[in-house]
Amino acid sequence: MNNVAVVSMETLVTGITATIWIVLLIIRIVFPQSDIPDVLNKLFNSLSTGNLLISSILMYNIGWIIHHLSEIILDTIAQTKYRRTLYNDEDFYTIRSKVFQKGSTSVMDDIRFDRHVLRISRSNTLNFLMLSIILISYIPINSRVSIPVLIATIIFTIISWHQWVDRYKATYKKFMQLYAAIEEKNKPSEKKVTITPNVELDESGIKMHLGNVYHLRHENVVNPLSISVDDLKNKQVFDLPYVLKPNEFILGETIEKVHMDGGLIGFLDGRSSLARFGLSIHCTSALIDKMHDGEKPIVLEIKNNGQKEIVLTPKMYIGNLLVVDNKYHCPD
Repeated sequence: MNNVAVVSMETLVTGITATIWIVLLIIRIVFPQSDIPDVLNKLFNSLSTGNLLISSILMYNIGWIIHHLSEIILDTIAQTKYRRTLYNDEDFYTIRSKVFQKGSTSVMDDIRFDRHVLRISRSNTLNFLMLSIILISYIPINSRVSIPVLIATIIFTIISWHQWVDRYKATYKKFMQLYAAIEEKNKPSEKKVTITPNVELDESGIKMHLGNVYHLRHENVVNPLSISVDDLKNKQVFDLPYVLKPNEFILGETIEKVHMDGGLIGFLDGRSSLARFGLSIHCTSALIDKMHDGEKPIVLEIKNNGQKEIVLTPKMYIGNLLVVDNKYHCPD
């Protein structure tokens, strides 16, 4: 059932309850000696299909009026006063707006349910209170019926009042908790990135510059399962500038040495202007992690995918590093 249907149903139910005490009040004024059973019998006997349709429309509109009256009267008496003990009006509307904008679907469903219960219990409090007051005037006519019904409506009034009070207190506290959770989630990270010897920034991230290039010395056939740490350190370094031939692959390192606190990861991306000539700076390892155990350069997997030679020069601006906070980080 969607939200509109639920609101319409609760409004109709509120209108039906209100119609009972309104009819009793009118009958008590117009026909002072009428008894409650007589009034209800005449009322139900007069309801034809057409009258029932008209009555439903009338009760629906009465329900809206009762919702509005109960909000004006009871909110002023209790709910608004309690809310202002927690936060002022401006802060509340800011908090509510942030929760409505950032809250998940399940959170919003939970808040909508709370609001439905609030409206129903608040309207029931007013309805049963009015019914109790009117029933007192019927005691002299028929105390045998009026007193038990009066006791029942007083009990319903008390229950509705407590349900309303408990619900709005819980709802306001829930808003504060949700707002705190949203603010905590959006709080800027305190984790740090250290770049040496210096940092250059642009809108794409941290600029990376070429430090050197080298080959790994290895046999003609490489078995990845047997590669050791020593194999990765066995380098043949070349001087820059270096002419990279078409389809040639070479390793490189950035001038910048990077240190990232645990929970941060980096994404390395090449420059589009160089990519247009076929130059790529990583094969598969665009994700940069494990940089929190000391400053070290980023290893580049450089390849000329084009048809012309490309000159790699010292300190050339070769790519960008974008650092993000990994929300799913598991501490070491």
